[in-house]
Amino acid sequence: MLPLVENTCEEIKRYIERKYPEKWCHYECRKGTHGKNRSFSISTPIEGFFYQYWLGKIYIDHDFGNEDDEIVVLKKLREKFPTGSFLCGKEVKWMSEEGMKQCYLYANDDLETVEEICNSFDLFIETFDPILEEIKRDNGFDNIDEVENLGYSIDESVEKENSLDSVVKKIGELKFSEFSIPVYQRPYKWTSRNVNQLISDLKTFQFQKSYRLGSLVLHNNEIVDGQQRIVTLSLILKFLLDKVSSNTKLKIEKQYSGFINGLNDFCEEIHFQNPHSLYNVVENVNTIAAREDDLDDDTLFFILQKCEFVVFRLADISEAFQFFDSQNARGKDLEAHDLLKAFHLREIESLSKEDELNIDNWQKQKTAELRDLFLVLYRAKRWSLGKHARSFKKDDVDIFKGITLSEDQRYPFYQMEIIAHVYVQKYMHSPDRIADRCYLEYPFNLDDQQINGSRFFDMVRHYSELYRKVRDIKSYSHFEKAEGILSCMENYKGCGRTGDKYVQSMFYTLLLYYVDRFGFEEMDKVVAKFFVWAYYIRFENYSVQLATIDNYSIAENSMFRVVHDAKTPYDIINLSQNPYKSSEIRCSQCDEIKKMFKQLKKMQE
Repeated sequence: MLPLVENTCEEIKRYIERKYPEKWCHYECRKGTHGKNRSFSISTPIEGFFYQYWLGKIYIDHDFGNEDDEIVVLKKLREKFPTGSFLCGKEVKWMSEEGMKQCYLYANDDLETVEEICNSFDLFIETFDPILEEIKRDNGFDNIDEVENLGYSIDESVEKENSLDSVVKKIGELKFSEFSIPVYQRPYKWTSRNVNQLISDLKTFQFQKSYRLGSLVLHNNEIVDGQQRIVTLSLILKFLLDKVSSNTKLKIEKQYSGFINGLNDFCEEIHFQNPHSLYNVVENVNTIAAREDDLDDDTLFFILQKCEFVVFRLADISEAFQFFDSQNARGKDLEAHDLLKAFHLREIESLSKEDELNIDNWQKQKTAELRDLFLVLYRAKRWSLGKHARSFKKDDVDIFKGITLSEDQRYPFYQMEIIAHVYVQKYMHSPDRIADRCYLEYPFNLDDQQINGSRFFDMVRHYSELYRKVRDIKSYSHFEKAEGILSCMENYKGCGRTGDKYVQSMFYTLLLYYVDRFGFEEMDKVVAKFFVWAYYIRFENYSVQLATIDNYSIAENSMFRVVHDAKTPYDIINLSQNPYKSSEIRCSQCDEIKKMFKQLKKMQE
């Protein structure tokens, strides 16, 4: 067993941070402490659960805080890996240790070197991150606002880290009447969990001299960053002002009459159109009322006099979004597509009606849907070029940035995109469209350059609709063979396993890439080719890891490369595929897939 000392922990930390920059690490190895008090932990997709090296082994441990949700996660994990199952040749065990609730134990041999520990962490991350992401999405653990960090603190690091002009404002000094929420802002997404956390934090720090709630970024009094907290505080303050004792009310009205009027104006002026926002407002009002015993006169004075924001007022919208990027890029919950949204919004000089419709369409989509869409588009772009694409992270966003039309520099290789953009714009805004009501879609193609600004949001809308169509079995009602294959993929006995979902995702990414190039041409023949290619990898492996499909998709003879190089669908259809030997199948619960291979005459007994 390798003992944990400072140098060892730092070496592991450097490896993890270099390979998984989105994860945080924490270790305990103080001098003089016993081995049982030394550990190294790495974050997982679900806050409160973490991978931990302790006493020679790697665990999944947890300190979730919500026992009901904790049980849900543990139950799902145990369903995936019950006691007695195997993970890479090692038996899975569940245990309770030193009074802890049940936690997962990967029964590895005692780890002796840094390399062994790092390799074991790699195995855990690649195996369990996708499972925990799935649990997180399916059970609503991703409703916390992804852009705004919920880690409130009293420190003043924000001021020290930024050279921009800023001012610290107490809540009672904020002019709520001047604030507005612009059309491009995300919906109000804080749920009762977030509200309860904020109220608990307010009670915990109620006797501190000051309590820093974070930063508020404004452009012409429009809230660029801080909407979730400002709206939630408004709801809490309105409740408190209605509840406080008569003596306190007189004192508050005398000292904060301007603030109260501004708060009332803000609450009256803000009208959420998004149904999810309206639902969350109603739910959070009820949540606040349920915490009535924790909200008293002292809480009101604490919020008004001791709670603070660092307020940044930026005259230029570009600066505002650049600051938004830099402030939030460090947040562990930030999604890569949120950075893209901010970047492309600042590329738009003025929002058109079409922009507002596209942005509204963006905001109506769930975070999980946008995350999945960008991952699929990213993989299609990368795999077709033979490049790895296991996950889409903040460092990868440049792939969706491209041509800024306002720049003087024009390169020959992207003139076709500019010509197409100008022509579609001219066509769609011609007075003739009033008469003929014709519509011309910009000819998007994943292999082309991205035009920054409005066209990006148009692109997201286009591929969101196309991806839904590609995955909808009703789209293949005129293609009997393709419809049967897709039905088989969605319903065979083992289709719900993590590895099988990886294969299915790879298949649909390939199908989207094909439809993007050739439309729904020859679907019966093409779907059959893609199905055989995709499920070869399922037959060849007892279990399919994320790395398995990533490596398979970028191989020299990958079907992604074939589609990329194809000039017509027949360059794909005419491709020869050898039948698979049934005696070599390593996949369990795949009988329906095997039967489909036989129907396609691609199974050799």
